[in-house]
Amino acid sequence: MHIFFSKFKGKDLLVGVLLAIWLIILAVLIVTFIPTYYIHHIESYGIPRLTGLSAEAIAKNYCSIIHYLSLFTRGPMITPDFTLTRETMIHFQDVKVLYTVAEIYEIVAIVPIVLLIRSCLKDREVEFMKLTVIMLVIFGVIVGIVAMSDFDAAFTLFHKILFNNDYWLINPLIDPIINIFPEEYFAALAVEIGVILAFAGTLLVVGYLIGQRYFMKAKENGN
Repeated sequence: MHIFFSKFKGKDLLVGVLLAIWLIILAVLIVTFIPTYYIHHIESYGIPRLTGLSAEAIAKNYCSIIHYLSLFTRGPMITPDFTLTRETMIHFQDVKVLYTVAEIYEIVAIVPIVLLIRSCLKDREVEFMKLTVIMLVIFGVIVGIVAMSDFDAAFTLFHKILFNNDYWLINPLIDPIINIFPEEYFAALAVEIGVILAFAGTLLVVGYLIGQRYFMKAKENGN
């Protein structure tokens, strides 16, 4: 692995890492803050039966939660039909911190990424696109293997890595709000993220091939 990546220039490696992380986070933010899929599958996941609420009420509570996770939202999380325990409220605060870090990265990193890409193209280099695709594929393969082997274990490991407490172990009898987030929904999110990254990777492959061909022709023409 080290030998393989050593073939790339330092600038390509830097762009590839920054861009791959940026695209992965973008995919996560898209599936989180565009609730179309969730709202469309409320009935099929049986959430009204689990919560005793209408699909409209469930959608309202869900949208309130994702609104709270926004970088630009201030104040406590409001869930119209649920009263949260202290531990569950802390968990959602922890989740908001993670999303805030992710959203800030998307905003801050875009400037150096654009400048580095511009510099690479100026030097007639498109290897960063190839490297970004490779990193996205590696990420997708690792996540896919872990999820397909044992999604429950992967889900648990994911939470243990991201959180330094066990407040994510929400008891539905005490905090029924967790019932609006069935496990099938999180599995579907993983698939959605994979689809978005596959689309982004395809665009990068096309860009790489076009860029390579363009610069090769320019070199042949003495430009």
